[in-house]
Amino acid sequence: MSLSFLLIIFSQSPSTSDWTS
Repeated sequence: MSLSFLLIIFSQSPSTSDWTS
């Protein structure tokens, strides 16, 4: 998992509730 990946997720969705993997 890279920082860019996390940044993209946070940018795409305002909430991380969707990414509970």
